[in-house]
Amino acid sequence: MTRNTTAKKTVLLGAILSSLLAVNAWAQPAEGQPTGNESTQPAAGSGPSGSTGSGGTTLAPARPASDATPSSNTAQPARPEPGSGSTTGRQTTSGQTTSGQNAAASSGKTARPEADSRPAGTARPAASTKPGAAAATTKGKSAQKGGASATVKKAVKPKPKKRTQGWFPRLKVGLNMSLVHNKNVPGIDDGLTFTMGLLVGGNLKYIHGGHGWITNLTLVEGLSKTPNVDPILKTADELDLSTAYRYEFKRLKSLNVFAMLELVTPVAPGDLVPKDDQALLLHDTDGNDRTDSARHDMRYRLTPAFSPLTFKQLVGTGIKPTSDPFAMMNVKLSLVTQEVWASGYTINDDKDTPELDLTQLENYQQAGVQLNAEIKGTFKKRLNYAFAAEFMFPFYTSIDTDLSGFDLLNANISFKVGVKVASWASVDYVFSAKRIPLLVRQWQVLNNLVLTLTANIL
Repeated sequence: MTRNTTAKKTVLLGAILSSLLAVNAWAQPAEGQPTGNESTQPAAGSGPSGSTGSGGTTLAPARPASDATPSSNTAQPARPEPGSGSTTGRQTTSGQTTSGQNAAASSGKTARPEADSRPAGTARPAASTKPGAAAATTKGKSAQKGGASATVKKAVKPKPKKRTQGWFPRLKVGLNMSLVHNKNVPGIDDGLTFTMGLLVGGNLKYIHGGHGWITNLTLVEGLSKTPNVDPILKTADELDLSTAYRYEFKRLKSLNVFAMLELVTPVAPGDLVPKDDQALLLHDTDGNDRTDSARHDMRYRLTPAFSPLTFKQLVGTGIKPTSDPFAMMNVKLSLVTQEVWASGYTINDDKDTPELDLTQLENYQQAGVQLNAEIKGTFKKRLNYAFAAEFMFPFYTSIDTDLSGFDLLNANISFKVGVKVASWASVDYVFSAKRIPLLVRQWQVLNNLVLTLTANIL
């Protein structure tokens, strides 16, 4: 039994001695390695560089240089094979197995980290050389560059801000014309027939908060020439100029109050050109009647320029029930006074007499209440329409007349529909019916279908 115990001690002592020799050979620097006084870089997975042994001396394990050749007498520890289940055993050149890190720990020295299995001279790959990391870096740069490009693009092309305050001028000019010449055509007089029309429309607006000042201008002129008569006759002639102050409430933007001045008058003088000689019966305002005659193809002056001229003053309130582009409605109710300056004669024929009856015009003033209603809209930017009605009922008239009640009602009804065939051309139909009983007791009706060429000046 004593022999067996002695043998076991001998084997154990030999194993410890072999381990110490292996550790001593491993700790010696190989040829070309930096000395212990030089700074060394621990390999990945090593302990902290500041760890010390039991003696207090820093033991920074040195890593073999990439271009160093291990000595033949130096034992190189072998990396354990994957799956071997052991991470402490090492094999020396003499074939002896050591306990590695356990032996080093028992001797008070820091264990040397496992050697890299790569061949000598092979550099350790940097962390950024991983394929995934490189792809992520490239992708991040591309995304960052794309975001910067999008930001620059938005900065270069900002959306224009629509102006809602200040001055807003607009001016539009339209022209229509027709020219026909006939010769030896059955049922049609030989000669030249032409018509020409001019339309000028514009407005000037000033908007500041809820306050607005709007000035509107409309001028309509029409001329015609037929083979039956030599003079050129006017077929349309009206100037409408108005200016108004309007205030819109902040909380009720559809409701407003306004004060307006309006002037309506023809520009050119009015003439009568009969086809044949015509006997006339003139009725003057003083009650006297007299006769006269109009010659064939000769102008007989009825009214001078700018006669009759109507000047209105209105104060009232307005409401806009709808503001849809297809159907915009505007209703106004106001108190109105108007002055009419008129001279000359107007046709007021009595068919029971052979003469053509003319009634003398006179100045007058009226006061009353006026109702205006308008609805207009557009459809797909091609079709546009507008309907307007104006009724003025006077409760005061400055001249004596045999008319009373609703017989004194002034009315003006108009309807327009147009089809835009181009940005500068449209086909328009206009209907107008007007009644001013103190000037002309009959309804004045106008129908007009024209091709209009327009140009936006402002």
